[in-house]
Amino acid sequence: MASRHLLSFRAGFGVIALLLTGGCATEPAPRSTEQVTQTAIEAELATEAIETRTLPADGVELDSPVLVDLVAAEAARAEALGLVPAQVVRVVDGDTIDVEVNGATERIRLIGIDTPERGAAGFAEATAFTQDAIDAVGGAVYLAPDGADRDRFDRLRRNVWLGVPADLESQQSELLLNQMLLDSGHAMLWGTGPASDDAAPGPATPGPTTSPEPDESEIPTRFRNCAQVWEVLGRPIREGERGFHSGLDRDSDGVGCESRPRN
Repeated sequence: MASRHLLSFRAGFGVIALLLTGGCATEPAPRSTEQVTQTAIEAELATEAIETRTLPADGVELDSPVLVDLVAAEAARAEALGLVPAQVVRVVDGDTIDVEVNGATERIRLIGIDTPERGAAGFAEATAFTQDAIDAVGGAVYLAPDGADRDRFDRLRRNVWLGVPADLESQQSELLLNQMLLDSGHAMLWGTGPASDDAAPGPATPGPTTSPEPDESEIPTRFRNCAQVWEVLGRPIREGERGFHSGLDRDSDGVGCESRPRN
């Protein structure tokens, strides 16, 4: 599954996918010095193409054994790190995406960060940042759990990697979308004010403490606005709950008032 995912970010990888999933090994023929040199050049080009998600690329044959080996090695490294491959099908907003993973479509909430909701200042910029970052890798991402599997709205909580890092502690500023949104100023740490330059990484930050649920008699049949939602519930509101209406859910994802209104 991991190898097929890595190949999905560019249509040209289809040939390699077939090579990775079928065929028989044959004894390699002796190679000349010229062939060895060409292989070294091709390996360098293939490595760069994989790292920058730019295949097909000049000088790299899609059925090259060098490229096949590099792709397989990266897929194996992802599996060893516990990263699950997924394909993004929709960017809902800066911190929420829909993906196809393990044969199902799931909504993913990026762990530890919060981006502006639709209608709030910065919403368009944060959403565009996430869209551009995902487009740059052809929609192919890797998901990593950390803590609770799902939030109260049944969304998967995940760190979203745009490539396979050497380990889960390094390259966060280059490959971890959660951290990239913080570093760019498009997100703040969940449950805090605007993130500072020296703030701890979002994925390592615990989620907000939950308030006791109010009695049903305290919940209006229709909330006036998100400020009232947070005043009464102390959290976002899900479609189907008492007081919910479409005006609270501007991105139509079934969850209203996802961010506490800023004063």
